[in-house]
Amino acid sequence: MTHDHSPTPETYGDFQLAYQTLNMALFDGRLPDVMFTLARTRHAYGYVMPEGYTAQGDPASTIAEIGLNPATFAERTAEEILSTIAHEMVHLDQHLNGKPSPFGYHNREFARRMLAIGLQTSDTGKPGGAQVGQHMTHYILDGHAFQITARQLIADGWAVRYTSPVESDDDKARRVARKASKTKYTCPRCGTNAWARPGAKLACASDAHDIPYHMVAAD
Repeated sequence: MTHDHSPTPETYGDFQLAYQTLNMALFDGRLPDVMFTLARTRHAYGYVMPEGYTAQGDPASTIAEIGLNPATFAERTAEEILSTIAHEMVHLDQHLNGKPSPFGYHNREFARRMLAIGLQTSDTGKPGGAQVGQHMTHYILDGHAFQITARQLIADGWAVRYTSPVESDDDKARRVARKASKTKYTCPRCGTNAWARPGAKLACASDAHDIPYHMVAAD
């Protein structure tokens, strides 16, 4: 199949343009260049790894990675996707110039930094949600710096050109059914795991046993 598009440079060029524009408008240009990746993650719109890459031949160098989940693009607006990039940029800025909490916790400093660019942290993504915590999203504040910058980008033609197909209700039901049809069994003696249908009778014949041990379903 032939086409007139070049999806890879177009997609990553668009993300690079968004990053550079947001960096100058919201972070005074202080953030370093990053590596963008696309990754289908089950429970996130995006993520940042402050030390995701090193330059070949220079192991002391570090390049941050911002990952975006293409499985969510079709159901979100361009402004919302840009807000995810900005959210991860705040994480990076806090890592470089602030005091982030360990293990991905979104602390009060992170909430303040988000608010400073026009995004309000919220565990529900709506007004009234908790503003700090382990699992955190945000909503866009009307008329503030992020929204002004994002809407100018979009007015100038910025868009997500390619989206991943949205999972249909039937496909989702089949995936859930497949997951439910598998039960984890564990050997109580050596810890070996196996997966089978609910109610299956399995025995572990590991060399560590004198006789096969019946495996039990995990709680």
